[in-house]
Amino acid sequence: MSEIEKLSKNLHQIIDKRLETSDLIEQVRNLLREFGGNTLWLREFIESKLFDNEFFLSQLNSIWPNEITLFRSPDNEFTILGYFWGPHFCDTIHDHGSWGVIAPFILPVGERKFKRLDDGKIDGNARLEEISYKTINPGETTYVLPLNDGIHQMENTTEKYLISLNIYGRSLRRGYVQFFDQDKRKVWHSFPPRTQKQLMIIQAMGNITESWTEKLLTDAAGKDLPDFIKEQCQLSLHQLNSQK
Repeated sequence: MSEIEKLSKNLHQIIDKRLETSDLIEQVRNLLREFGGNTLWLREFIESKLFDNEFFLSQLNSIWPNEITLFRSPDNEFTILGYFWGPHFCDTIHDHGSWGVIAPFILPVGERKFKRLDDGKIDGNARLEEISYKTINPGETTYVLPLNDGIHQMENTTEKYLISLNIYGRSLRRGYVQFFDQDKRKVWHSFPPRTQKQLMIIQAMGNITESWTEKLLTDAAGKDLPDFIKEQCQLSLHQLNSQK
């Protein structure tokens, strides 16, 4: 059994207890602290997958280009991800759809946490306040909560590449995360590249004033599609109707 398989087995045992979120996160943090000094999983992953093209082709559609899916539980209760951080790479301020626990390997990673000050009622606008900055060293962990309770930003402050192991629970919101610009007080949905291309086609259909586009957009309401896809279909349909 590989180290990641052992980790996933232990995670299932914790999640199956159906703990309160705070207790669940603390137990997962303890598990990753124990795992934190163990780089055998990294050796196993690199030796078995580095030149396996099928593995990389099988990777799920992701917003982050430095993300690798190491394990996804069949029941969607959790996902184990690896992140490979380039020198001085700093990600965009963002939220999460689920709880998560993060453990750096090899080198420390920096984290800013933010509090949202507005009520979210003005579309595209958000006011954030930075509430903490911490350097998380190998052997230590940090965590996030879902949605507005988990807004943060991670960064590599070194000249070298670093690695983190991230565990995320069942998502409360699928398909996108929210990105934030603190200075401009802006917020927007960020989608994986393949999803973004699908949305761009739907957006373009709002300018194609033909019967077939109206039918496709109308029929989308009855299909098993993510809410954000249906919402964009409705917006494009409204745009079509406004041009009649």
